[in-house]
Amino acid sequence: MNPKLGIVLLFITFLSFSAAATLERVLRTSGTPPQPPYHHHQGSSAGVKYGSGYGSYYHPRAKCPKLSAPVGGKVNVTGQYLGHKAIYSCNKGYVLVGFHIRLCIGNGTWSGMAPICKRVNCGPLPHIANGAVSIHPDTRLGSTATYTCNSGYKLVGNDTRTCLANGKWSGQEPVCRPVDCGDLDNPMNGWVHISPNTLFGGQALYRCKLGYELSSDVVRTCQASGQWSGSAPTCDPIDCGPQPEPDPNGSIKATQGTSLRNQTAYQCNAGYTLEGSETIYCQNDGTYSDKAPTCQRIDCGDLSDIANGEVSIAPDTMLGSNATYSCNDGYTLQGDSVRTCQASGQWSGSEPTCTPVDCGDLDNPENGWVHISPNTLLGGQALYRCKLGYELSSDVVRTCQASGQWSGSAPTCDPIDCGDQPTSDPNGQIESTEGTSLGDKTTYSCNTGYFLVGSATIYCQNDKTYSDDAPTCQPVDCGAPDPADPNGSIHFTTTTLGSRVVYRCNKCFNIVGKSVSVCQANGLYSNPAPVCKPVDCGVLPAPKNGGVTFYPGTYFTSTATFRCKKGFKLTGSEVRTCQCDGTWSGEKTGCQKIQCPKLKPPQYGRIYTSGQYPGDYAVYSCGYGYSLSGKSRRVCLHNGQWSGSPAQCKKDDHYGGYYGGGYGGSYKEHEY
Repeated sequence: MNPKLGIVLLFITFLSFSAAATLERVLRTSGTPPQPPYHHHQGSSAGVKYGSGYGSYYHPRAKCPKLSAPVGGKVNVTGQYLGHKAIYSCNKGYVLVGFHIRLCIGNGTWSGMAPICKRVNCGPLPHIANGAVSIHPDTRLGSTATYTCNSGYKLVGNDTRTCLANGKWSGQEPVCRPVDCGDLDNPMNGWVHISPNTLFGGQALYRCKLGYELSSDVVRTCQASGQWSGSAPTCDPIDCGPQPEPDPNGSIKATQGTSLRNQTAYQCNAGYTLEGSETIYCQNDGTYSDKAPTCQRIDCGDLSDIANGEVSIAPDTMLGSNATYSCNDGYTLQGDSVRTCQASGQWSGSEPTCTPVDCGDLDNPENGWVHISPNTLLGGQALYRCKLGYELSSDVVRTCQASGQWSGSAPTCDPIDCGDQPTSDPNGQIESTEGTSLGDKTTYSCNTGYFLVGSATIYCQNDKTYSDDAPTCQPVDCGAPDPADPNGSIHFTTTTLGSRVVYRCNKCFNIVGKSVSVCQANGLYSNPAPVCKPVDCGVLPAPKNGGVTFYPGTYFTSTATFRCKKGFKLTGSEVRTCQCDGTWSGEKTGCQKIQCPKLKPPQYGRIYTSGQYPGDYAVYSCGYGYSLSGKSRRVCLHNGQWSGSPAQCKKDDHYGGYYGGGYGGSYKEHEY
């Protein structure tokens, strides 16, 4: 028996006995037998007899209803009274869902719920890689699953599976493995390359060794049948066939044959030259590397005239002809004067040259040098130059002539001299001089009261002239002086050397700078124009517990405005002005703390005060038998006054007099 089923039966049996025991306990605890419709039936088999504690009586047994068999199954009932069993089972192809045993319990009902018979279903199967599965007719008991593989794959395992009564498919899932065509043999004198492998779809590429070619250019493929497509090619020796025919004026000189790499050499008859490849060979593709060469009659070709000479050829440029060279006047031939056309197609010897006459180097002149360009050969030029401070006796360029001599004669380098210096101005003189040679300087100066116009120093130049004329001396004049400040004035009569310029400032302004400026020998005034600044009264200190604002500053006509903090009042001048004498108008300003006056207490009363400054308060009160008339509280305001008006103490009508103690009588002392 299934262990789980045994546990279930044991549990249901326990419930049945538990129910019966419960019924008995109920009857016992009631202490009285059941009332009608229960009746005493002695010896009846349809009741239960109960003993002591109840008296003697019978209880009829409750009957459980009939049970229907589940669809696709059946039920076997042992009876319909307490403790009887109903055992369920399913037909083949069905499986029970629920408890297969139910008990009739004391209340006349069957325990639990009726089970059902569910038809066995193995469920769908997953598709296999590179294949497929088909199920017929469905996934229930007895159905068949058939596996197939894609083209190029073969099935490994059972191709069918059946749905079993346990709800599972029989056997194991098969797999589809690729078809393998296997390795191929290499052809003789070649090889085969398989890519990527020998499985379905793989390719085999054939190749031959050097000197061999494939009988067919084929690629073989691994097919779904497991066979390679086509057939294996062979590697046959490469042969180019007969060599190209030689030129009519030539022949085949030698040959190795017509197979791969075999060479054939050609030659031409005497008086002819070979054009093209002298040797050809058989190539991998079965063709020769080139055509047969041709044989052309030997021609050495034209020769160009040589520089500074010429060449004449007779009778033509063919084999045996001569080329004769000659040079122009002034040149000599260096090399072969005659060259002959040879069987090689080349002219004998080498091209001669016509060399110009060489006039040789020239000596440098004293204090100078000579520059020859481009060389000392025919046509070359010699250019003379002198050192600084010297000049050529003649400006000459000498040329190398056909005679081998330089033209003209060599010049000399003589010292440069500018002669006497320019005469100085009548109001000046030559202050110093180095001489009159190249680069020598001469310095001029002017007498006192005059200034120099022009270059103070001149010098002797390469062209034997001075760098400038002598300067002139003009009387010193400083010109118009700097204008006076807008708040001042200027006073002068002349602007020549020694003249004085006097500056003054208007009232209430102070002069900053020099008030007098003198025209100097350098043509400049000794001092710049001064400025006139307004009188400055300086900064006034802010009063304690207050502040001050200046507008627009602290100079003449500016104002200083004072203010005090809250709770303080201003003493002295609120606004003060900067005056022409540099002092501030008005009186010294201060900030005095605001204080309310001392309050007089009312008759028959007293006053309590917290202080006499803004924000402090005073409280009025009256003596015994008197009432306060007016507000009892007054506050010290920022204007130095108490708020409201004084309160009074008036006699209460229902009191007949005063008595000592408390606030009775008149008061002479007061609290503040």
